[in-house]
Amino acid sequence: MKALLYNFLTKKFTVKNTPLPKIKGDEVLIKIKISALCGTDLHMIDGPLTEKIYSKKEIILGHSFSGVISKIGNKVKNFKEGDRVFVSNFVWCGKCRRCKEKKENLCDDRYIFGMESPGSHAQYLNVPERALFPLPKDISFEEGSLICDLLALACHSIKKANLLPGQKIIIFGAGPVGLALGTLLKNYGFGSISVAEPVKYRQRLAKKIFNFAIVDGKKTAGGQEEFQNQFDVAFETSGARRAIQAGYRLLKRGGKLVMIGVQNENFNLNALKWVSRELTLLGIFNFDSQDIKKSLGLIRNKEINLSKIITHRFPLAKGAKAYRLLKNRRSGRIVFVI
Repeated sequence: MKALLYNFLTKKFTVKNTPLPKIKGDEVLIKIKISALCGTDLHMIDGPLTEKIYSKKEIILGHSFSGVISKIGNKVKNFKEGDRVFVSNFVWCGKCRRCKEKKENLCDDRYIFGMESPGSHAQYLNVPERALFPLPKDISFEEGSLICDLLALACHSIKKANLLPGQKIIIFGAGPVGLALGTLLKNYGFGSISVAEPVKYRQRLAKKIFNFAIVDGKKTAGGQEEFQNQFDVAFETSGARRAIQAGYRLLKRGGKLVMIGVQNENFNLNALKWVSRELTLLGIFNFDSQDIKKSLGLIRNKEINLSKIITHRFPLAKGAKAYRLLKNRRSGRIVFVI
């Protein structure tokens, strides 16, 4: 099969012929149709997640995807060859206490495609049955690739934030995660929302998609006085340290900073200000199976449309160009059509 590999020595992407993955009894072989790029990929290539990569030589990235089942293992019960499916970007054990509580994202034995195991930027991928979900015929493969890594993440973030009607909200970052979050918040009826984004392309894209107030991320990151003590909740989706630093300055007393973006840098935290103003710092990691089911229902019932978030489509052969575009942040969601 053909796969897009990133080489850590040459720092280049190359399409190569690789062996077809072998499946275990509880796995299926998926013919990939759509595989999306994610900002987290950049952290795997050259950032805080590099140490978790399954190979330090060549890797296949990709963890947001959909496709058709090509082959099934002898222990697979609920799927058959030819079924259309979408897949969780991570695989949980299904046996631990957290998994039994339907908190799969907190499983200590989980692994992520494209990080701890080969990813979906390839023609085929082996996937355990427990991470599979049926993709209805009335939902496109492109939409299917958005369900877990974007919409389910947004659902989980909003659920954990425990938002109240009328709260004033700011989203740091108008990348795909921020765009999905803003779209869902608008669907839920929240109207007092601002989006802080320093890149002009993404400012225009956010304005086009949901028409919230767009503010220059450079100003909010600088903690300018006009933005201080203005918001009840701040969602940080960019992973930028300056945005996290600014987040608590922009919050009202009793406010909440919800961290979704990936980064591992230390940031200064003035404990007295957090305590005296009774602020909350909330970390978000992925989503659970209930968030996935809710997300599927939102799309199937036409309650939400994320198609405008996809701005670029490429074949695997254009992998280097696609990742340059991602790194330069001049895109929404980028997908490989395989």
